[in-house]
Amino acid sequence: VVFGSEMSGGVKNGTVSHCVFNNTDRGIRIKTRRGRGGYVKGLKLENITMNNLEAFFTINEYYIYGGELTVPKEIVFSQEKQEITPLTPKISDISISKINGENIKGVGIYFYGLPEAPIENVYIKDVNLSVTGCEGVDAVMAYDRENVSGEGIFLQNAKNILMSDVNINCTKEELTVISCQELNINGEKVKEIKLNDNVWGIE
Repeated sequence: VVFGSEMSGGVKNGTVSHCVFNNTDRGIRIKTRRGRGGYVKGLKLENITMNNLEAFFTINEYYIYGGELTVPKEIVFSQEKQEITPLTPKISDISISKINGENIKGVGIYFYGLPEAPIENVYIKDVNLSVTGCEGVDAVMAYDRENVSGEGIFLQNAKNILMSDVNINCTKEELTVISCQELNINGEKVKEIKLNDNVWGIE
């Protein structure tokens, strides 16, 4: 189930429920970038079972494919905060619950938001994933990012993320957090970021 990438209006209050995904590319996917505007909000994802796919849920606001750029490339893919305009995409208010996934090759959950408009208000509860890893899988398709393989959860530029009863069995990093605000895991507020060398550091 894919939202985006070329979307100038918006999608809100959608529900994906009681589904089985077998041998799919990804489970749930939101893809966009600067210059495309629009919004995705009010999504509810629940009671989903999946097997043998590249990723359970990816949100990528640095999507590299499809269509001509409407603003300069150095702005579209910049890691620095840009001015918020009507062409700034906005993703928020997502509820995820009762998910079971096996044989996920790339990554369980991958949120890659914009610094000026973080992915906001996501509630993740009762999720069980097994990420086995597989080299050569491009599960995210983000600009200037290496492929991920065997990773659990990756969060960058996100705000107000609440996780409860999330269990991920993966071959590499369980959780990588970069530039996130108000991250809460099992009732505890997380104030640190995880570095590539497995050392916890203060943001």
